[in-house]
Amino acid sequence: MPEFVRRLTLFDLVLIGAGGAIGSGIFRTPSQVAAAVPSPAWMLAAWALGGAVTLAGALTFAEL
Repeated sequence: MPEFVRRLTLFDLVLIGAGGAIGSGIFRTPSQVAAAVPSPAWMLAAWALGGAVTLAGALTFAEL
């Protein structure tokens, strides 16, 4: 059984940094989404849909 080597390359570090920068957008965009929808219920629906898509992506990535 092969063993995994614990190391990060420059490419890995760049992707981690890009993911952190993109992921921090969650703290900036909710006000823009709330301004674009007609009611608070739509805002919660958009939030729930985004959470479901994110969960599906995370579970898919976990299976890989």
